[in-house]
Amino acid sequence: MNLEFSEGGSIVHEYNESNFYHGFAARCNQDLLSALRSRTDIEYISEDSITQVFSTTHANVTLEPDDTGSTAGSSKAHGIDPVDAGAALPGNKVNYITTSHVPKKSTKNDATWGLHRISHKGVAEEPYKYVYPGAAGEGVVIYVLDTGVYIQHSEFEGRASYGISFQGDPDDKHGHGTHVSGTAIGKTYGAAKKAKVVSVKVLNDHGKGSVSKMIAGIDWVVQQTFSPSPSVFGITAIINMSCGAWADDALDDAVTIAALFGVVPVVAAGNDGGHASKRSPSRADAAFTVGSINVEDHLAHNSNYGDCVNIYAPGSKILSAGIGDRDATAYKSGTSMATPHVSG
Repeated sequence: MNLEFSEGGSIVHEYNESNFYHGFAARCNQDLLSALRSRTDIEYISEDSITQVFSTTHANVTLEPDDTGSTAGSSKAHGIDPVDAGAALPGNKVNYITTSHVPKKSTKNDATWGLHRISHKGVAEEPYKYVYPGAAGEGVVIYVLDTGVYIQHSEFEGRASYGISFQGDPDDKHGHGTHVSGTAIGKTYGAAKKAKVVSVKVLNDHGKGSVSKMIAGIDWVVQQTFSPSPSVFGITAIINMSCGAWADDALDDAVTIAALFGVVPVVAAGNDGGHASKRSPSRADAAFTVGSINVEDHLAHNSNYGDCVNIYAPGSKILSAGIGDRDATAYKSGTSMATPHVSG
């Protein structure tokens, strides 16, 4: 595509997902925008918008069935029609592992309630234990599109690395990306204890970014994984997106293309307490969209829901890696926290 930006604008990002998805992000004045809209070789133009994390942080935590979720009789308070009750009350949609499904299983005692829940059927009850495959995700890379990752944290045992940053300094000064990564692969708090994390920093130190940077991150991941080698599970690359924007066609398309090239996009449903179809990339058909439940298996009070949510996972008061020192921890809540339980 021949584009002339010498006057009236400049290209910020050019996207070329393995010669299949062609696009660009640009700053332009009104005259240039009108000229671009008249071109027949441009399918659509959309305004860049803000992306953000989907989490809150807790100072003091007790696991109680109080303020973090709805009850079985409260679905109407969330505006959920009776036909959507199964999506609102996701007891059967939380995945779990049984002994017959786990070759060479391993067990971790003193696990978090979230890890217990994804490996056991029914409401999590103490003492929490995590049962998981002995392979533990070995050979799989999870690309975490987030605020960066504190790769020196002891939870990662050298299995976390910097990939690329679209926000300057690759370090995580916010804590969100590190917490997410700890739930995905951490030795104590992680679901896939032998997988690797690659940090793709698309959000700033305040937990915000732009759709254009998020697409740039997805594009970069596809370039890294264009020829994946087979793994024992048939998956070698996963994108974890515990963040998102309001509905955006360009972001949805980028996620769809990534999936076509074999990268599994696991994304947060959002924390609006509404329908996930209002968010991107959670509404994308190719996205594996994750909502949040609390320790009582109730829909978390602010979790998005609906037909485009594929699964619900633990997301309330989740303990994982923090920033500040190599052994720091933090409690966070949100669909951001539910998502790495699934990507891991």
